[in-house]
Amino acid sequence: MFICSCRAVTDRQIKASIDSGNDNLHAIMEDTGAGDCCGSCQEDMLQMILDSLPPRAEQQEANLQLH
Repeated sequence: MFICSCRAVTDRQIKASIDSGNDNLHAIMEDTGAGDCCGSCQEDMLQMILDSLPPRAEQQEANLQLH
């Protein structure tokens, strides 16, 4: 799926950038070229960064208690 329509950058390319160690919007923009035209994809890229972060310890503990 395209995240950045202006530069034809897909979610897989953004994920690969995050997986390679780019953990902020500026680094992903430099790596992929996404987000520097109209900017409408920046929110989606930020969400992908947040989704890639490990869960906080409290959340992990709460999840363990639920199971």
